[in-house]
Formats: sequence, C-alpha cells, structure tokens
Amino acid sequence: MKNVFKLTAVIALFLTTSINASETKLGLTPNATKSLTFSLDTNNQETAIRLVDADGNVIFSEDVTNKEMYLKRFDLSKLEKGMFYLEVENDLKEIVYNIELGDFNVAIKDRHENAKPVFRKSGKMVYLNLLNLEKKAVKITITDSANRVVFEETVKDEALVGKVFNFDGAYDDTYQVVVADSNDTYFENIVVK
Repeated sequence: MKNVFKLTAVIALFLTTSINASETKLGLTPNATKSLTFSLDTNNQETAIRLVDADGNVIFSEDVTNKEMYLKRFDLSKLEKGMFYLEVENDLKEIVYNIELGDFNVAIKDRHENAKPVFRKSGKMVYLNLLNLEKKAVKITITDSANRVVFEETVKDEALVGKVFNFDGAYDDTYQVVVADSNDTYFENIVVK
C-alpha cells in the first residue's frame, strides 16, 4: 500500500509539472530574410534564452521573468553561415534547437529536450523527482562539506526516478546532492542546522 501511494504521488507530481511546463514554438518567418520567430509561453517561470554559435560564443542572451508570454524575432542576416543553437532553460527543463544558417536560408535541423530534476524541501526532508523517459542510468550522490560520500545510488530502467532523503538525524553541515544522467549533471545544496 505504501508503494502504491508513493507511485501515485510521483505520477501526480509529474503530471502537474507537465501541465505547467512552458511551451515553446520556433518558426521560420515567411519572408525572404534570414530570420526566426520564437514564442514562449512561460507561465511566469523564470526562463533563460540564449542564441549560441558553434564555438560556444553567446550572440544573444535574455532572462525572462514575470511574463506570461514572450515573443522575439531574430534577424540572422548579418551572421556568417554555420550552425547555431537556441537554448531555452527554466527550473524544469532545457530545450535546444539546432539551427543551420545557409547563404540564403535558415533551417531548424533538430530539437532536444532534457528534463531536469525537481527538488522540493520540506523541513529536513528533501524530495527528488526526475522524468527519465529513456530509462537510462541515473546516478545520485550526496556528499558533505568535506566531500565525503554519505549516499550513492545508481537507478536503472526507471522512467520516473523518485527519492526522499531524510536529513533529520544528519550533522549540521552543507550537503550537496548530485544527480547525473546521460544528458547532464545537476547540483542542489542542502543546509542542515
């Protein structure tokens, strides 16, 4: 019964997260100029938007806060041809569009979306949830301020990774939770007083 309740709670959290997650739209403008139109339904979430070239140079960067809707037209006519990446990141996920800029055209080649872990703190309890649809290995490590490992686990073949950590009996310290999946590594600091 306890496992059924836990699974139900995790699924409810992810459904709520999915419904409230921001929606992005990237399209080519119908005119002959080399430009892109980007719109984002942020639901008032703090969101970072970056346009980056193939060498990692940031061409455009903006942090969007307190907006329900964001709309931006990118004029790419003065840029040299090559690959560019439009990166959109908030607390829940990161979306990267691969954009190829030719001599006379712009093409959206691919779109990658990475779910980020969600941490929720309540008293000395820390709840971790990660949507892992590819069911790849996820390594979770907790270290203290002296970099000693106090917890380590690798979760495999799970679409929903959910963990609860109880710091009630822990020594006063700053702990770091590290979640590493096939796409990225995420960090969360926990202060126990």
